[in-house]
Amino acid sequence: IVFRLPDVLGPYDRSGRFWATVLWATSKVPMLLSPSCTPVRGQLLSFVSGVDVARKVVQIATGVVPPTGRRIAAYNLACPEQTTLVNFIRLVAAEVHVQTGLEVAVRESAPTSYTTGVESDSSSSDIIDSSDDEVDACFCDYYPSVRCGPLDISLSTAELQWAPTSLAVVVRCAVAFFLSAGSVDPVRGIHGPFPAECRAAIKRLPT
Repeated sequence: IVFRLPDVLGPYDRSGRFWATVLWATSKVPMLLSPSCTPVRGQLLSFVSGVDVARKVVQIATGVVPPTGRRIAAYNLACPEQTTLVNFIRLVAAEVHVQTGLEVAVRESAPTSYTTGVESDSSSSDIIDSSDDEVDACFCDYYPSVRCGPLDISLSTAELQWAPTSLAVVVRCAVAFFLSAGSVDPVRGIHGPFPAECRAAIKRLPT
């Protein structure tokens, strides 16, 4: 059996991408999405819970899920919902707001003052700006890291009893996990039980 996976979210995600997104939201630094580097508008993406995938592997290995009878089979494992990159980051920002009380606004079009990636109005709390060719930010190493596009999970649902956690719940749990693992305070700097890993995640922020 072969599993096709989109970007994995949760405690088993060691890429630093999601943690970097959470740190970005808590910092309220403008997040610049360059249309030339990443699918900012329109393209649907899939995500999956690493916990869900691990649970399904165990179920298959232990016989909880009966064999399908196929000698060779490939299955897509993903959350039931598909979303755009901007809406995904908006979902993360909303959870950061709920769990930290920070006011995090999201805007999809950048003002003309964004010519070097520096915002002229320092009071703004926007973290997302996807706009025109003046935005000088590259997200080539950001989401999506898997170039397979949105995944159809109908076969997995029918044959593997795949019942994935909703994307909103996956994001909520992942935000809570990474906030507890490490965050950045303007005064105290990096704090939490995993400062080295948190510092590495910060380096994954698009520049």
